[in-house]
This record gives sequence, C-alpha cells and structure tokens, in this order.
Amino acid sequence: MRLYELVVIFHPEIDPETLATLSGRIVSTITDHNGEIVARQTWGRKRLAYPIKHLNDGYYVLWHFQADAPALVRDLESLFLISEPVLRYLTVRAEGLPALSPDREPEPEPAAVAETESQEA
Repeated sequence: MRLYELVVIFHPEIDPETLATLSGRIVSTITDHNGEIVARQTWGRKRLAYPIKHLNDGYYVLWHFQADAPALVRDLESLFLISEPVLRYLTVRAEGLPALSPDREPEPEPAAVAETESQEA
C-alpha cells in the first residue's frame, strides 16, 4: 500500500458539526477504497500565505493514510470540489518525505541565533 498525505484547508468559521461531517466523509471515502487512516492532526486556525476567497485565515487538518487505489485521490478531489467549506486541498504520496526523528533537536529561530552571536561578541 502507498502512503499518502492529505492537507485540507477549511473555511475559518467552520462549525464543529460541519467539520465532523466532512471529516467523516473523507474517512469513509478512504475506507471505501480499502484504505487505512494512519494519523490525523488538526492544526486549527492559521493565517494563510495569501487571501483565498477574500479570507486571510483557514482551518487546517492533516491526514496520513495508506491506499492502493489511484481512483481514491480522484474521488477525494471530487468531494472537495463540491464541498463549499473547503478552500484548498493537497494530496501527495508520502514515500519521499523525510521522517522526523524524535531525538533530533529543533533548529533555533534566526532571531535567537543572531542574539546568541551578538552576546558572544
């Protein structure tokens, strides 16, 4: 089975009931194609890089799933096109993505690096 990553940006004012309904439809579409949900993360409301439909914020949700059927991606895209609360979506195969190791230290922010360098001088 192939591993996929799906990110969906919903309308920022989406109510929890509509979000649960759309999430259920996404999960049922995946499972109907003999797929399996590996992980789901809700990133919540975040600022968009540029306005979409005159909106500056979006509600982000990420799914990782495994599936074999290429028709699944087409069916998901059809679902997103007819769902009004969906602003944007992206589905990619995740085999080429680097795995994050839990023991790796996060890289410092650029401002913290500049502050440390100025203190050393």
